[in-house]
Amino acid sequence: MDDLGTPIELSKHLEAALHDAGVSVQLVTIDDAPKLAPLTHPVPVNTAIENFIVSQSSMNRPPTPRLIISPWDEDLKGVGWVPPSDIIDSDDSHEEEGTKLFGTDDTEVLELASKFVN
Repeated sequence: MDDLGTPIELSKHLEAALHDAGVSVQLVTIDDAPKLAPLTHPVPVNTAIENFIVSQSSMNRPPTPRLIISPWDEDLKGVGWVPPSDIIDSDDSHEEEGTKLFGTDDTEVLELASKFVN
């Protein structure tokens, strides 16, 4: 999905500029992910973030918990969020496309997000 606010060409330019300035940076693209990819594609987004953080550390780390409960779950449920049953992948395979939390229409995500802003 094209990001009108930050086209991939601009993201690549920013990545190169940061790299040239000595900043450790990785550009990760997720197919069909909209601007709110952390909401619509949490598995690949969280995996990319985790992999980057781990790549920057020389320390051994404990295993990643398989289940993480958000302190905002109840608030989100109160405005209509239904937790997906397939968000936790048991085989550590992150190659599938992102899990859609709110259906296939980004409008649902924007409507839910606006309830927290307004």
